[in-house]
Amino acid sequence: MSLGVSKAAVAKASALLRDAREAAGLTLDDLGTALELKDPSFIALVESGKVGLPFEMILRMATLLGRNDPVTFILQLTRSYNPRVWQ
Repeated sequence: MSLGVSKAAVAKASALLRDAREAAGLTLDDLGTALELKDPSFIALVESGKVGLPFEMILRMATLLGRNDPVTFILQLTRSYNPRVWQ
């Protein structure tokens, strides 16, 4: 993860991502497949706070997980994972 990303912000974003995925009724593998990831375990790493989430991936996830409010979904995850983009 890049400098300037706090552990608390990442933990909050990871929980948001997990909650959104579960609310959508998707497993980690389901989401990985829907996002056409070569390695679906990437999602588990993101949810555990071990890796960051690229902005491009946030946008792709918003179409699947942020259906009711994609803009808020994008803003919340971008603020935590990509503070330079957020600025």
